[in-house]
Amino acid sequence: MNSDRQLKVRFLLPVWGNDYVARWCRLALPALLAPGNLPAIAKATDFEFVLLTSEIDYEYIKSQKIFDKLSSMCSVHFISIDDLLCGWGGASSFYGLVLTNAYWRAIESAGDEMVDTHFIFMNADFLVANEGMRNLLARLQDGHHIVLTSTLRCNSEDVVPILTRQLSDGGMTLAVQPRALVDVALQHMHSTQVAKLVNSNICHSAAVNQLFWQVDDQTVVSHHYIPFMLCVKPERFVAGIEGFCDYAFVPELCPSGNSVALEDSDEFCMIELQARSSELDFLRIGGATRDEVAASLGQWTTRWQRDMARRHRIVFHAADLPPALDAACHEADDYVADIERRMTKPPQPHLDHPYWTGTLATLGLHPPLMGPPPAPTPPSPMQRWIRKLTGITPFVPPWHPYWLDFRNLAERITRWRAHDGGHGRMLYLRSPAGLFADALPEATTLWLDEIVSGRIHQSLAGLEPFSLILVEAGVNRNIRTDLEQLRPYLTKGGEIILFFHLPRYWRAGIALSYQMRRTIGMLHTVGLQRADLISSGGPGKRVIAILWDSLHQIQKRVGKAGVPVIIPLWVMLALVSYWVNHRERRAQDDRHSLRDCSSFLLTYRF
Repeated sequence: MNSDRQLKVRFLLPVWGNDYVARWCRLALPALLAPGNLPAIAKATDFEFVLLTSEIDYEYIKSQKIFDKLSSMCSVHFISIDDLLCGWGGASSFYGLVLTNAYWRAIESAGDEMVDTHFIFMNADFLVANEGMRNLLARLQDGHHIVLTSTLRCNSEDVVPILTRQLSDGGMTLAVQPRALVDVALQHMHSTQVAKLVNSNICHSAAVNQLFWQVDDQTVVSHHYIPFMLCVKPERFVAGIEGFCDYAFVPELCPSGNSVALEDSDEFCMIELQARSSELDFLRIGGATRDEVAASLGQWTTRWQRDMARRHRIVFHAADLPPALDAACHEADDYVADIERRMTKPPQPHLDHPYWTGTLATLGLHPPLMGPPPAPTPPSPMQRWIRKLTGITPFVPPWHPYWLDFRNLAERITRWRAHDGGHGRMLYLRSPAGLFADALPEATTLWLDEIVSGRIHQSLAGLEPFSLILVEAGVNRNIRTDLEQLRPYLTKGGEIILFFHLPRYWRAGIALSYQMRRTIGMLHTVGLQRADLISSGGPGKRVIAILWDSLHQIQKRVGKAGVPVIIPLWVMLALVSYWVNHRERRAQDDRHSLRDCSSFLLTYRF
């Protein structure tokens, strides 16, 4: 189906982290700027390039000469994802969560034009062969709403130097032909790619999601339970999606399921660059049986994923198709059909998939909620008894493992209450964790996400200014943006307090210290005399907090039967915690540098 109407296309590229941003500018972007890629599709469509990244990377990207070439060819739009990189964003296990939310932010920003827009998805680790985007455009012009593809994963340490030598136009163009790119990838296959070869017994992956068959030295055939959604044109408007992008986006945005895959690498070829050491924990020695593969896939695959694996077969080849290809394709098709017959569990839902809800639970998060945050629920008799002993954050006793984290905030809230005689106005911007929801009944409470979404101005319209604004922030937030949006709602002489606390992430010891340094890079460069920072931590405190959390988990597992054993352990730990808090208090008061940082309190006075 051809149309005279010019297609509207948005190219979505999330990238974060200094090394990844630099390598993307140096290699992946030049590949996208090959003549048959973005120049071809930008010339023929209403095209916009959307970069989803941290604001501290904006200037670096704009300063690169290659950015001038990109921006001269099409409109380039930056969208900040600083709030998504809240501590867990740097951890590989939560990469999919950041990626999903970044993509969705760009889709959501299209508003009512969502259903009229072709969204092309790209990862910073992917490198596209020349002519790939021109061939994708042909599929879009034929009316396809779902275009799928996949990649070959290779060792970046080997491949990056090889491809760097092929840069042209002063390092701004990398026009690699598909067969040459396949050849490089097959010669330098990543260990996790080797583990996906069904007809090899060298190793296999404990997390199988793609199946490959090696036909000869220059050809592989593949089926994919997680195909890459290269382009999606939504068939309906969707307000929000609770699921990972490679599980939920296609079935939710395009319920028709009428997908097409670019099944020959001559038409579209893309490789994935990964460090040699990446994901080696998933490798297992020897081949996997069909029952083992079926059991693994049966635990997590959705109906859509099973359909895609059965429906689409992708061939990567560095030379002409070999005579043995037909036999290999039949073998691959029969294997996938047999695996599905062996799956005993029904498909998982693509929305609220167990992996999605489990990840949110691990992080202490929940799906975004509409409307005001819920009012605190009255405590049960048992909870009231526990609160008498442990207090309510931030008002906790000095033997509490997190007393150092909360004591300065508790003192400031207490002073504010005494100074304003109980009549002061407080705004509390809470995260999903809601650390202070029960302790601040007098506060006007809004979701922290309201700053990011821009809804805060509507929510606070018509309200009188506040003398205290408390932000329960995540690390890596763009403090400058927060302050700029909150400052108009603060009275003269008021305070904005940003509290950063992530105990789960703190188990890595210096992790929050690193994130604090990153956050400082987002501070205002003027007015620092009005800022005050207090951190909490120390190696002794870190051990106590980990033991405290471990006892909580043991208590949950053993229930009432374990109370006689648990209570003495609580008492012993409380005594040690009191001693550690007393010892570390001086370091905190003197603003000493802390290597093991669990939280920090940043106050701006205006």
